[in-house]
Amino acid sequence: MRKLLALSALGLGWLALGGLTGCSDPPVEVPEAPAVEVGTDHELAYLLDADAAAAAFANGTYAVVPARAFHAIDLRYVDPAGSALEYQLLLGEVWTDWAPVVPIDEEPVHRGAVIEAPSVAYALRLRGGNALEFARFEFIAERAPEGSPGFDDDPHGAESHEDDAVQLSAEVEEKVARQGRWALPPATRSAGEARAIPYTGAPSWSGGRNCSGGLTAGSRALGEYVVANFRGARSFEGYACRQIRGSSGMSVHGTGRALDIFVPLSGGQADNDLGDPIANWLVEHASEIGVQLIIWDRTIWSGSRSPRDRQYTGEHPHHDHLHVELTPAASRRETPFFTGGATPPPANGGGGGGAAQAGCDSATLGRQVPHGTCVQTSYERCGGTCQWSRCDDGGWTCAGDRGDCGEQVGHAACGAAPARRSCTSRSVGGEVPDGDCVQMDYDACGGTCQWARCDDGGWTCTPAGTCDGASHESPACAAAPAPAEPPPPAAGAACNSRTLGQSVPHGDRVQMAYDACGGTCRWAICDDGDWICRQETGDGQDHGHAQCQAAPAGDTCYSRTLGRSVPHGDRVQMAYAACQNNRRCNWAVCDDGEFRCSNEAGTGADHGHRDCR
Repeated sequence: MRKLLALSALGLGWLALGGLTGCSDPPVEVPEAPAVEVGTDHELAYLLDADAAAAAFANGTYAVVPARAFHAIDLRYVDPAGSALEYQLLLGEVWTDWAPVVPIDEEPVHRGAVIEAPSVAYALRLRGGNALEFARFEFIAERAPEGSPGFDDDPHGAESHEDDAVQLSAEVEEKVARQGRWALPPATRSAGEARAIPYTGAPSWSGGRNCSGGLTAGSRALGEYVVANFRGARSFEGYACRQIRGSSGMSVHGTGRALDIFVPLSGGQADNDLGDPIANWLVEHASEIGVQLIIWDRTIWSGSRSPRDRQYTGEHPHHDHLHVELTPAASRRETPFFTGGATPPPANGGGGGGAAQAGCDSATLGRQVPHGTCVQTSYERCGGTCQWSRCDDGGWTCAGDRGDCGEQVGHAACGAAPARRSCTSRSVGGEVPDGDCVQMDYDACGGTCQWARCDDGGWTCTPAGTCDGASHESPACAAAPAPAEPPPPAAGAACNSRTLGQSVPHGDRVQMAYDACGGTCRWAICDDGDWICRQETGDGQDHGHAQCQAAPAGDTCYSRTLGRSVPHGDRVQMAYAACQNNRRCNWAVCDDGEFRCSNEAGTGADHGHRDCR
């Protein structure tokens, strides 16, 4: 009996058993070394490059032994030579006869196969793999009843949002991000929010009759592009004719519009240094490419939801591959990423000979609508249900007050406009209707005896006399005129600050490095035990955050468009949607270490973008 060796570079208990042959081979012991698990009863191993494959098959065969017995293997491999791979399985104490590895589809280089064991197996042996450039072995211990043995990595119900994702509180999100979960940089998140991308799911399963038979042309082209341009992407696969486990629906993998882009684990965890740049690039170019959904390292990004990104808690953490879904147009290579040379829309809607602005595919209406059309959706997006989205040159944006809408198409399920929410007023001591104003006898909105208006469940500072509803004056403010030097407000309750890790007195302000109060590096003031968003200084001490300190006057700015820093006063033209009206080809000027939107010439040089000429 041979003892297994734990390969510390992989963190797994694997053993190359190239010298064992025939059905009389001795049994293989299951190692005691812990293996990397992918959810419940799943283990991973790799051949990371051509040199590793050549060494593994030096004796003609290569065997892999997981830490536990298994029922199936999900094999993904890069095989430019079109090798005739064969395999054996160790069942108990004997090896099966050699059998061919049958690829799932006819992809010429990036291939996948599922090997099912007739009974409990303990090891896999391959031959004919000398020319492989990469291989990923996923050993599956459980046997799924009446279903594919492969890993079910589909985001269940992504269009209806009844999926395995949850929105994190800021505190939990910050904690998880420090542990390595994919966290979008602010610029990436902003680019991904620029346009909504409707979600198109797969048709019904119907026994597999609706499967496409292989990857679509757009999926294949995007996979090849990512592998060629990102060193972390080792391989891609995507097509799998399968039913979503526990559902009557078909996996988007069955349509050929879903890709799995493989980024090997590092030390048993997701390699964020190599995988995050791929995911960020896909988000930043989602509208141009036609990416409707991404899952990577316990985070899901959806172009049809608001907020776009949140924690993913499905069975598979997606820490060694990115799950990427394309829109139907992208799968047909009809989006600007594939057609190339797309003309940017004229500024401010243009006119006078500019290129026609594209319509949008509406999943709600089941048809395409012209640019400028607003559609009401019955599901959760744009901050609630029954909200409005506007077709903006091929993409969807939240319409707000619908002032820029052309045709408006309401949803029958929404009926009349939803009632706006009332607000809880501690000054009044109860609820007040939307539109009512309340006068506050404490320090808020820039002073004492100021006014705030109930705005759909939240409070907005407003001048006196501008209310849509009733005005609730404070008796304390309606008394005798205030003295020339008003007494300081009574000390209120302190507030607990998770940023500082301690309580701060009433009136102190704290700057937050995470996204809150409408952005990052915003301020909140302690107001009698509660936090209120406020950018003006208070009566107490300010606690600035080290990550948010302003750059010194005249500092340079880093431009991701140019890939370098530019001096104070220089302007950069951006080919993506940003600044005025979220249009492409707008300008931003470097202003003391930060970019601000400005189409006026700065004091320095202009850096025009070649795609905007």
